[in-house]
Amino acid sequence: MIAIDPKPSRLFSARWPFIVVAILATHTTAMIMAVTIFVRHHNNDVIPDFYDKAVHWDQIKAAQQHDAATHPNDQDAMP
Repeated sequence: MIAIDPKPSRLFSARWPFIVVAILATHTTAMIMAVTIFVRHHNNDVIPDFYDKAVHWDQIKAAQQHDAATHPNDQDAMP
């Protein structure tokens, strides 16, 4: 039978707090970087009246297709 020492080694007991701090620091750095990226780039902005546009998407697309079919040379008819 292998005897297991119930008392952890001094090196292991002194290392684990640094591991916890390193993991927390890594997570904090990653979250700060993510927030910085999302705030800096404006392609993630909120779309005004998004819910209303989503609810009426079928009607908007049908109107756009009708306008495109009615005015094939008009560039403003296509989005």
